[in-house]
Amino acid sequence: TVTLENRDNREVETYYIFGPWESEPSKRIISYLSPFGAKLLNRRVDEEFSFTINENNYSYRVMQIEKTDFTSL
Repeated sequence: TVTLENRDNREVETYYIFGPWESEPSKRIISYLSPFGAKLLNRRVDEEFSFTINENNYSYRVMQIEKTDFTSL
C-alpha cells in the first residue's frame, strides 16, 4: 500500500500495488506492471517524483509505504 500526496491538488491518495492479474483501478488496486505502478516501484517515504503518462503530467510525494494483504481488500 502506498499513500501519496498529489503535489498538484494536495489531496492524499492511496494505492494498492499487486501483480498483473489483480488490477482493479476503480478500487485503486494497480499492477506493478502498469505504467503508474511501475513509477511507484522503489520509492521511499518523503521522496518527491514527477512523471508523464499519455501526455498527462503527475507529481507526487510518498507519505507512507505498508505491506498489504490482498485478502483484506
